Amino acid sequence: MQDEILTDLAKIADLKVISRTSVLQYKSGVARNLREIAQQLGVANVVEGSVQRSGNRVRVNAQLVDARTDAHLWAQTYDRDLADVFAIQSEIAKAIADQLQAKLSPNEKKAIEQPPTTDLAAFDLYSRAKSLLLTAGFSATGDPDRRKAIELLDEAVKRDPSFFDAYCQLAYAHEQLYAVSGFDHTPARLALAEAAVQAATRLRPDAAETHLARAQYLYYGLRDYAGALAELEIARRALPNDPRLFELTGYILRRRGQQEEGLQQSGARGGAGPAQLLYSATDRAQLPNIGALCRGNRCAGSRVSDRARQRRNAGQSWTIEHLLESGHPAAPPDD
Repeated sequence: MQDEILTDLAKIADLKVISRTSVLQYKSGVARNLREIAQQLGVANVVEGSVQRSGNRVRVNAQLVDARTDAHLWAQTYDRDLADVFAIQSEIAKAIADQLQAKLSPNEKKAIEQPPTTDLAAFDLYSRAKSLLLTAGFSATGDPDRRKAIELLDEAVKRDPSFFDAYCQLAYAHEQLYAVSGFDHTPARLALAEAAVQAATRLRPDAAETHLARAQYLYYGLRDYAGALAELEIARRALPNDPRLFELTGYILRRRGQQEEGLQQSGARGGAGPAQLLYSATDRAQLPNIGALCRGNRCAGSRVSDRARQRRNAGQSWTIEHLLESGHPAAPPDD
């Protein structure tokens, strides 16, 4: 759920998003002081939350805290039927945006309110796959994790053939095996990536995420840098703050010999300034799940509570703790 909320917030032009790399320094199971972390990251406020499931009911707790004073600025508990989980996500995103005085356009509001799927089991498969893809680039089991993610995503789209986001992630997973890890640099693997992109295109041909998926395919699969940049430019209109766009643009510029411009793009949403949104890091690696969002100098963050995570691991709660990003691997190795 945390991932989907922050994904929604990234669609709002009035908010800013930065890369996961800003929180890698906190990769530790040791408890951290929230105020110190917020100060180091240059954020003012933090959003904390937990999700618990009991039968067909789900309870979501969310609160917005001023990290400088520990003052609670907003808090809400949602106790509803499990089928309402996506509605809860959009309500929380809109409430946070409202607290930060961010203006939502009609298109942004529509995008936030649109559920990714109507099949919760498919969504769980998709979320598990995203978590694996996110950490694959930093894991000793990266290639097996990518293959497992593909299995999960294949099952997700089998359950819901209209699951657009799952096709986008599926294309990305195949591209990682083809270009980044070099595990399966074969025409057959590239064809699987292309098929997933085509499936996403059939479902939502004009979506910004479709143009991003095409850009990733053109870059990772075909090394068509000009084509990828053109697709990124279109995607940027509806995803103005998605860090994947800045990072991929940076990769391309560096490939074209524009080193300084490439580094600027890669870090355009990766600094620790106050006017940014830092999305959460995965707790698979025992990161503290911190995120920050802001408008102007009003920033906020997101952290799934350790207690909720422990209850989830014990089978007593249901926490979808995956990330806004599908991962940030290094640029593919040179041929």
